[in-house]
Amino acid sequence: MKSYRPNEESINQLGYKVLKNNCNKAIDIFMDNTKLHPSSANAWDSLGEAYFECENYSSAAKSFSKAVELAKPLNGNRLKSFQDNLQKARKAL
Repeated sequence: MKSYRPNEESINQLGYKVLKNNCNKAIDIFMDNTKLHPSSANAWDSLGEAYFECENYSSAAKSFSKAVELAKPLNGNRLKSFQDNLQKARKAL
């Protein structure tokens, strides 16, 4: 029997559902996603959003910074969004 391993998107969706009611548990879920997908800018951005919601602006800025770092070489369509999130977190510090 094969074991089920959720993909990055499924973990992210779960994290956002949990974030509505349990900030710290959502951070744990998003952190697990960054461990499973360390080169995913989106996973790091989602972790940053959870930290921001929990008012941990320093950790949010670090996560958003990692998302920008990963997205820059690809110059993907989400880079601007990641940069905007980083600026938002830095202003909140």
